Amino acid sequence: MNLDNENKKKEKWYLRSSTLVIGFICAGPLILPLVWSNPRLSSKMKMAVSAIVIILTFILLVIALNSISSINNYYQELSKITF
Repeated sequence: MNLDNENKKKEKWYLRSSTLVIGFICAGPLILPLVWSNPRLSSKMKMAVSAIVIILTFILLVIALNSISSINNYYQELSKITF
């Protein structure tokens, strides 16, 4: 049991799963180098995680661009109204 505690203490903070999850939430695709440098993950897992992150990033980018376009249209219509 002490060996498990010692192994957890020796594990680098940037290789922990919790760090990767928080990194995905905060930095998105910028965390992918940490995923690929993690020795605990298999190559298939690294590819799957990379694909998921890239797809989610693309979807969120499209949503953000649509939101900006909608806000822009709203303000253009609002500027046409005279008081």
